[in-house]
Amino acid sequence: MKKTNILNGAIKNLYPINYLNESHFTNPVQKKTISEFGELKKLNNRIYKWNLTDSEIEKLKSTKLIELNLTE
Repeated sequence: MKKTNILNGAIKNLYPINYLNESHFTNPVQKKTISEFGELKKLNNRIYKWNLTDSEIEKLKSTKLIELNLTE
């Protein structure tokens, strides 16, 4: 059984500034959801910075928990 953690795509919680790795983009539904909210910037070949507003965080938590693989 595969362990759920940030190295295999899980997101622990949502913050105004989130750091993601390549595993967060392997699930097409999660990748699409991430691309539809906030501002995503690639920092280097492994890490992305994902900025969210408070209202985006609220909306994501209330409607997209499964799509984001959120483990809160």
